[in-house]
Amino acid sequence: MWRFILVTFAFLAFAFWEMSGGADYAPGANSIQAQWNQPDPAPAEASETRTAAADPAPRAEPEQIEVPTAQKPERFQITLASIGEMAEAGAAQETARTERVEDKARFLTQPETSEDNAVLAALQDGGEAAEDVRRDWPGAIELFEQQASQAKLRREAEAAARSARADSSGMDLRFVTATSANMRGGPGTDYARLGSLDEGAEVAVLSAPGNGWLELEVVDTGEIGWMADWLVSEPAQ
Repeated sequence: MWRFILVTFAFLAFAFWEMSGGADYAPGANSIQAQWNQPDPAPAEASETRTAAADPAPRAEPEQIEVPTAQKPERFQITLASIGEMAEAGAAQETARTERVEDKARFLTQPETSEDNAVLAALQDGGEAAEDVRRDWPGAIELFEQQASQAKLRREAEAAARSARADSSGMDLRFVTATSANMRGGPGTDYARLGSLDEGAEVAVLSAPGNGWLELEVVDTGEIGWMADWLVSEPAQ
């Protein structure tokens, strides 16, 4: 067996030698053997190569790119606008708060019913209701009392002025006591409604037939109509 192996390897070696070209074998141009057998380059060529490597290629000038800068004035204006909006919002909140206090004061300082009087009396006497008002509306009770005093003085002054005017002119001047009173075209609810007068409107009595109705003339506008006598104040003494 070992003789057969030796003969086989010998045959393979001979076949490889023949396929490579035998005695006429020459290495290929691009083979490692051919490059290995080439002579070294001349010293001059090596020097030129080193010189070329030492001299760098000329640098290209970088292109100047203009970058837009941020516009600070516009950003500053936006900031001012934001501050202005915040200020307006704060002013609106303060206005709303003031209106709530004034509405509450207007309701409590012009009592016309026993319920309104009871509410104002409870606030003036103190207690839980007064504490709630002081907490929710600081200074509201003082404002209520001040406006109530002013309203009382105003009503007294208006009554004195009407009395003086009636004495000087001889006219029967009165004022509307109801919150809103209708004027009609005749002495009765069957007559057409001409309009309405608010509380405190000054009127002059033209005739009083004694049937519960008065013929009136509105002092400010000169309008003439009829109104139930219980909606008008008593004659000045």
